[in-house]
Amino acid sequence: YLGGDLETSTLPNGVVVATTAPGAPLTCVGVGVGRGASHGPRSAALAASLNSFKTANGRTDLRIQRDLEVAGSMPYSSFDAHQTTTVCTQHVVTREAPCVAEAFQAAALAAGVGRDSLTAWEFEETKASPFALNALASHASLEEQVASAAYGKAYSPLGSAEDLAALSSAEVDAWLQEAMSSAPITAIGLGMEHAVMVSLAQTVLGELAERPSASAEKFPSFQAGGVVAISGDAGCAIGVPAPADEAMALTVASAVGGSLSQGLVVVTGEDKEACTAQLNAIGDVALAKVAAASDLLDLAPEALAALIARGQDPAALYDAILALDDAAISAAHASATSSAPAAVIAA
Repeated sequence: YLGGDLETSTLPNGVVVATTAPGAPLTCVGVGVGRGASHGPRSAALAASLNSFKTANGRTDLRIQRDLEVAGSMPYSSFDAHQTTTVCTQHVVTREAPCVAEAFQAAALAAGVGRDSLTAWEFEETKASPFALNALASHASLEEQVASAAYGKAYSPLGSAEDLAALSSAEVDAWLQEAMSSAPITAIGLGMEHAVMVSLAQTVLGELAERPSASAEKFPSFQAGGVVAISGDAGCAIGVPAPADEAMALTVASAVGGSLSQGLVVVTGEDKEACTAQLNAIGDVALAKVAAASDLLDLAPEALAALIARGQDPAALYDAILALDDAAISAAHASATSSAPAAVIAA
């Protein structure tokens, strides 16, 4: 997918259509919605994601997912603090085949476009399912915990068991309705001809209300020196504010052997001393550039779709990483680690 240029258009109502790599053997079609964990009731984004391909508009979840499976599609829904991305990937013979249109319609419906209310009993059942428990476990990572330390009480965690249990289906219905009425929406087509994707988007999304094409993604103010104590043997994590430039942020994270998470460069280790040493000891910046660019090549289609929905051009980002000046990377690392005290999780 990184071999093609990103092409974008905007429908009259403000919905953005983005495509790349027409002719790729695997298509990924879907929508990105500018609403995530930082919007609405806590854990609403998690609940909406868990219920995205559940019963809707008179079709059971079994029927929806069986029809997608027959068409060769795999559904995915993911979210972060600012955005939810719902897509279907599939191998296709022609991009104009009915199955592609059906996959896009299914992804849009799952995201909330034109869907009726969530089924209350199914909603409650899903909250207690292994899928929900797995999602909660993945969002209870050290990276998520250090974000809470970095941003304090203003930060909305991606998901917690207590918040999820307290949510009602009506609250998530309202969250989805608000998103469909005014949130930025991007129609994504990896492996799709742009004109075909524009036509699909106009058919499925063209009647939505007018909306902004993008919104600023802002995390709360960084709380220097914030500490969250955790029990057990989970280890330690330290986070500092990431550089504003995406290419630079990914490269600095790679240079310290860490990750880019929730607007932070995060390193994890056995204890605070080990994490601090790792954060301060920048590695070979030339190798870091190659590693950061290579990580883009390894992204799954659904992860690339989420990146595009955030307004990033994967191919341009790849080139920007490799074009970074080594001295500028070292300076960005020094700025991140010296001007802002770390947020820490201590076991």
